[in-house]
Amino acid sequence: MVRKSEVELDSLDQKILDMIQCSFPLVERPFLAIAEKLKISEEEVLERVERLKEEGIIRQISAIFDVRMLGYQSTLVAMKVDEAHVDIVGEEVSKCPYVSHNYLRDNEINLWFTLAFPSDISLSPFIKKLTELEGVRECYVLPAVKIFKNTVKFNFAELKSSCKEEKPKLVKEVKSERLSDQDIALIRELWRDIELSFRPFVKPAHRLKISEKTLLEAAKELERRGVMKRFAAVLDHYKVGYIANCLLCTKVSEDDVERVGIIISSFPEVSHCFERIGFPNKEYNLFTVIHEKSRERCDDVINKILKASQVKHYLTLYSVKEYKMKREYFIQS
Repeated sequence: MVRKSEVELDSLDQKILDMIQCSFPLVERPFLAIAEKLKISEEEVLERVERLKEEGIIRQISAIFDVRMLGYQSTLVAMKVDEAHVDIVGEEVSKCPYVSHNYLRDNEINLWFTLAFPSDISLSPFIKKLTELEGVRECYVLPAVKIFKNTVKFNFAELKSSCKEEKPKLVKEVKSERLSDQDIALIRELWRDIELSFRPFVKPAHRLKISEKTLLEAAKELERRGVMKRFAAVLDHYKVGYIANCLLCTKVSEDDVERVGIIISSFPEVSHCFERIGFPNKEYNLFTVIHEKSRERCDDVINKILKASQVKHYLTLYSVKEYKMKREYFIQS
């Protein structure tokens, strides 16, 4: 999949997108709730969201879960693939439902993808199969040790974001929740892209053979338990103008990781900041994803990060192609 060009958005589009990427209302008529805040009609909100979805700006509106609490573990994988074979290998990797993000980056270690998989599944056979593909030269499995930030939200220039600012911190480790059969059925419904209608939760409730009110209350309970991080829209970052996506790999001493991780996570342009088992040869251990509207602006953010954190050793890996950006694993498992 190649990069997509930015789509022009008016101020009302931006306000709607800002609201629903932070939190989509878990009420019977969510588009009415949005309309009342913006002082426009419910019909106009729905029409605009439908258009934004058709244009590919909104990828999906659904629940975003903490996969660790679903009994999943995740890892980043990096591969060195010959240029002549990288597209074939990239497409093959993307076929796996446990792969959610898959990018080509401008480094000799060029294919980077994330995996989320059940704790009782061994990754070894899958990784072995990939390393046997023609053109694959090296493979690094980079599980997370510490998480400092894991939230993708895009700011719009014409307005102050309605997203709640979170204080940078080390994200605590969590244990998987005991999920009942009813929980699992609900999670699978909430993970699906909603139908764009005045009452989008009617059909999911019908499929679960419960009332709309019961479904919404159960969803809010999953959020209270921390299983669901939020219900929100996932946006196509290219189409909202964030065409620069950089993976900043830094070398930080173990006793300084928490200080540096918190500093880096305080930058709004940063969506992810994880400590991982070092790469390559245990040289780099703190991995940060930065989104900006140009490579120049991204470089500027990186310079500010390096100055604020006093990090000296780093690599920048820019995304040049997106093969996959879709979470489908729990639905298909």
